[in-house]
Amino acid sequence: MATQQITIATDPPGVSCTLTRQGLSLAKVDPTPGIALVERGESDLLASCSKPGYETGHRSLPSDVSVMTFGNALFGGVIGSFIDRSNGARYVYPDAVSLVLTPNPASAPP
Repeated sequence: MATQQITIATDPPGVSCTLTRQGLSLAKVDPTPGIALVERGESDLLASCSKPGYETGHRSLPSDVSVMTFGNALFGGVIGSFIDRSNGARYVYPDAVSLVLTPNPASAPP
């Protein structure tokens, strides 16, 4: 399958983030900022990031059809389009994601 690098940054830094697709863990960045390498696919990804003292942050990374797919369909016809779909190259995720975690008031000292 075709792979893609996704840069993950958080505020604050030093957060642990996991990328999942349909409930299956694909990659982990620990600590942030960092780069995750994921297999491309038709389904969206979910980034879940956590750090003690903060609420867990979530961000959806939508799967979109790659611009290259149209060129492969144009020049490669049905075969080129089929190959892109079967190996995941047809899809692309955002290159970077940024999450801001909210401090958890319950963990603040009295």
